[in-house]
Amino acid sequence: MARRRKSGLRGSDFHLVCSFEPISLVRERLDRGGYASSGRYFGAGEPLWYYDNSRSWGHVRASTRAEAKTKLRAKCPSAKFAR
Repeated sequence: MARRRKSGLRGSDFHLVCSFEPISLVRERLDRGGYASSGRYFGAGEPLWYYDNSRSWGHVRASTRAEAKTKLRAKCPSAKFAR
């Protein structure tokens, strides 16, 4: 079965809404073709990180979890992260 190419972002979709709730941050695994398990296409590049809080969710590209946190804290300086 051939995959349909879904619209996706090669970089990040960065729409974080700041809140007092912790942000969940986990690595989104991509296959060799640049697809997530959901079938969404992201392309090749740095590792992809999924973030989520009760008000927003999205993806950010960063080589490490610490770098992803830094990028999210640039948007929300007081952000706390769930383990």
